[in-house]
Amino acid sequence: MINCVEKTFPQLLIEGAEEDPNRPCLVLPNESATYGEIFKEALSIAKSLKYFGISKGDPVGILMANSVRYVESLFAISLLGALPVLYNGRFKSREISHVTKDSGIKIILTSDKADEFTNFADLLAKAIPGIQKTTDPQKALELENYPDLQRIVLFGKKELAGFQNERHFFNKGNNFNDQDILSVTKHIDLSDLAIMFYTSGTTAMPKGCPLTHTVLLHAGIVGGSDRLCLEKNDVVWGPLPMFHTAFTQPFCGTLSVKGTFISMEHFEPKLGLEMIKEHQPDVMFPAFGQLTLDLLNQKEYTQKISAQYAQYST
Repeated sequence: MINCVEKTFPQLLIEGAEEDPNRPCLVLPNESATYGEIFKEALSIAKSLKYFGISKGDPVGILMANSVRYVESLFAISLLGALPVLYNGRFKSREISHVTKDSGIKIILTSDKADEFTNFADLLAKAIPGIQKTTDPQKALELENYPDLQRIVLFGKKELAGFQNERHFFNKGNNFNDQDILSVTKHIDLSDLAIMFYTSGTTAMPKGCPLTHTVLLHAGIVGGSDRLCLEKNDVVWGPLPMFHTAFTQPFCGTLSVKGTFISMEHFEPKLGLEMIKEHQPDVMFPAFGQLTLDLLNQKEYTQKISAQYAQYST
């Protein structure tokens, strides 16, 4: 039997989908998805990425709010052995421009979800001048200052010049079958790069931090076992942004025990308490002291929740 730490990131999803496809994998306030549903959608996204030439090692950017689509995109890139590059959702146009150039991203995946909070399409249009001059969604971008960038995919209902819409994108993957993707996944090595985080850039421009599959999974799985004491099918609550290691670490740990991860589009203390009451998580991972204080200072915080929090919080 292979130890979890000796598996690649996409293997965690594949095994969860094979073992219990109907088990909830990710739950947010307004949407949720099972292991089987996320695996199916990840394969669909991966097929279209493959059509557009994405292969092992190629950097693909993700800039969107916490969502099921975010996780599906993360796994889709990983299934191809490509490199997910996670933009910090708080980056302004200057940082987005730098990361796009610095990492050599070929395709950016973004979404119109949560436009009322942050309009990522507008940010990208400001960060990467010239994209809106490409009016044909089928045509690759040809930008002198961003020679590696081929296209930006906008998931959701919007259609904007310079962005490939969801319908066009998914139509391109129809010529591939599941095995076309999974045959690539089998050849991913533990030493291959699994993910690229970028620092916040508070003292300088953001710097890329690449992690191999071994490093990415070790932090989540060993930490999940030794520190969080995760057990089979545990429910874990974590409200952090999905571009942050405070999401990927507990999420990998949750996947390793075929558990369910409870999250939020963005952190709201009152809503967080409601989710805790509703889902009764086995483990809570607020990660930062200020988030814990925000929960404790809510008038809805009761003695009962206090007792639960003391038992399960880390």
